[in-house]
This record gives sequence, structure tokens and C-alpha cells, in this order.
Amino acid sequence: MLSALAFAPAAAQIRIDARLDTSALRIGEQCRMHVEVDAPTGVNVDFPDYAAEGDLARGVEVLDAEADSNACEYNLTCFDEGDYQLNPYVLVGGDTMRASALTLRVNTVPVDTLHYEEFNEAGDVVNVPFRLSKWLVGALILFVLLLLAAYLLNMKIKKLPPARKQVEVPPTVPKTSKAMEAMENIRAIPRDSREERKQYYMRLTDVLRDFISERFGVNAGELTSSEIVQRLTQRRHTVALGELQEVLQAADLVKFAKYESSLTEADQSLLQAMNYLQSNRVQEAPAAPPVPHVVWVEDKAVVARRRRLSIGFAAACIAAAVVGLELLYELITIFI
Repeated sequence: MLSALAFAPAAAQIRIDARLDTSALRIGEQCRMHVEVDAPTGVNVDFPDYAAEGDLARGVEVLDAEADSNACEYNLTCFDEGDYQLNPYVLVGGDTMRASALTLRVNTVPVDTLHYEEFNEAGDVVNVPFRLSKWLVGALILFVLLLLAAYLLNMKIKKLPPARKQVEVPPTVPKTSKAMEAMENIRAIPRDSREERKQYYMRLTDVLRDFISERFGVNAGELTSSEIVQRLTQRRHTVALGELQEVLQAADLVKFAKYESSLTEADQSLLQAMNYLQSNRVQEAPAAPPVPHVVWVEDKAVVARRRRLSIGFAAACIAAAVVGLELLYELITIFI
């Protein structure tokens, strides 16, 4: 009695709703019955499977059921005409609780029993006009566009200049010859003003320093005039060293001591510098005149463009092949 009293408040909080997705169907058709339970947390809810015939309603079959914790859907069918009263129920906490009754109307299929021997003759073959679907038309246009893109890309690849080309490399000029040419260019520098003579001596000493660096392996560009003479003396490169020293000293006076050299002194320094170059030139055996040689040079821009166009051409060909095969398959399916 105490348990019954304890269950009474909980039962008052439980609500069972049942409904059909349709209240009328024809013989052999199916409908679904939805049962939902609103119960407090912790209350055990079990949905029956109505396995026994007539458990839900006599004549109504339960084909299957899909249930979760608080809801269940039953798939129903019936093969006899009539009105059926469904009495769904749920096991809540071990007790049976019923929902409101549902009415299901099952209608028969009308059959002409008077003229059951009459049959309609087979109809003629219907000639349906052939029409390409929008998909096939779009695929055909895409196929043509892909072929056109592949053709244009191939033409662009053919019109590209060669990625490698021959370049004529001039023969190497001896160090003394380059220095002498530079001296001839210095001869044309004007020496009228003090600033012009300063620039003249700076260019003159630059040529001498470059020649000494290449000819004797002395880093003359980072040394003072006295250090250059000292380094050459230590290495026993003393040919015309006195003339070199005089040129460097004259240049230092003009550049740093603001010495006003005359045109004669400037010309004398140039002759001494040229004499130093001639005296220290590399003695080589007479050989045939140097001839330019040809090397192959790769144009990286052309190579990169050719690679991009080739990738696009390959992609267009592959896409065209895929679309073409799909078109062929669809056409074969239509006509065969």
C-alpha cells in the first residue's frame, strides 16, 4: 500500500502521447504510429513490441519498431477492410500505462468483379523524339572548349623561343693589355684645373693598384703607397719599382697635400706608369690570335613559361579525355 501511494505522485507526472501519421489507408499499405513518453528522470520506460497477434488491435500487424529512451515509432499494416481501434501502452517503472485510443480506417481496393474477363489490348509503340539532355549539351560544349584550350596551349608552346641558345664569349684579354687600354683612356682626361688633375691621378693610381693585385697577388686596393712598395720589395717584384714609387708619391701629394702639379708632371707620371706596366707584363710565347668560343646559355624565364604551359596543356588533355569518355558512354547508353 505504501508503494502504491509512493507511485501515485510519480504517475501523475507521466504523460503518454500516441498519434498516427495517417488515419486511413488501403489494404496492404503501411503507416507509422508514434508513441512518446514524458516521464521524470530516473523512471524506467519500456516499449512493447506487440509480438502477439491482437496485442495492439486484432487484424493489425506490427512490422517493425524503432525506439529510443522516451519515444518509439511502429510500422503498421493491415489486410482486412474495416475500422480498427488501437490501444497503445507503455511499461513505466514496471507498470502498464495506456495512451488514448487511436482509430485506423482500412479501405479496400475497388475491383470490377462483373467484367473481370475483359482485358485492354497492348498499346502501340510510342515514338518519343530524341532529345539531348541539358547535361549532355553542357558536357559536349565543355569537351569542345577543353580541346580548343589544349590546341591553343600547344600553339603557344611551339611559338616559344628556344630555352637554350648559343652565346659567343669574347676571348680573355691579358691583364697588361687591359691596363694599357685604361692608360690610353686616362690620357684623354682633361687636366686643366686642380680638381681635374686630382681625378686624373686617382684614376691613374686605381689602374696601377688593380694591375698589381692581379699580376702579383698583392691586395693593393687596401694598402697605402708605401705599403705597396714595401710588399713588392719583400716579394722581389722590383722591376721599374722606382718609377712606380714616384707615380704613387706624386699622386699622394696631389690628392692629400693639395699639391698643384703641372701638365708636364702629369704627363710624366702617365709615361712612368705605362713604362711600369710594360716592364712587368707577362711574357708569353707567341700564339694564334684568340678566337671567341660559343657556350650554351639557358633562359630561365622561357623554361618557367614552357613548364607552366605544358602543365596547362596536360591538364586540358586529361580533362578532355575524361569528359569525352563520359560522353561516349552516355551516347552508347542512349542508342544501344
